[in-house]
Amino acid sequence: MDNPNIHVIYIAHNPETQGVEKDVREFGKDRMTETFVGLDIGMAEGQIGSYGGCSNGLSLPNSHLLYLDWEDLLTAAGRAEFINTTITG
Repeated sequence: MDNPNIHVIYIAHNPETQGVEKDVREFGKDRMTETFVGLDIGMAEGQIGSYGGCSNGLSLPNSHLLYLDWEDLLTAAGRAEFINTTITG
């Protein structure tokens, strides 16, 4: 970033809607792990300052097809951290 006054925040939005034909929870965890790996690398390289997640699925009952558990996001973040630590040493 050339202008230190500009702060871009990346948000992973509604990841659960990307895999409706599959097991949404497992797909979501796998997809979010991949996403968090990339975003963590962007942060480590100074390309982005922060990131977050946003999903309508977080507010749905767990019986709903598109339900997304916040603990799944934490699991994905933990997996990403492990992968990045393994890659970078």
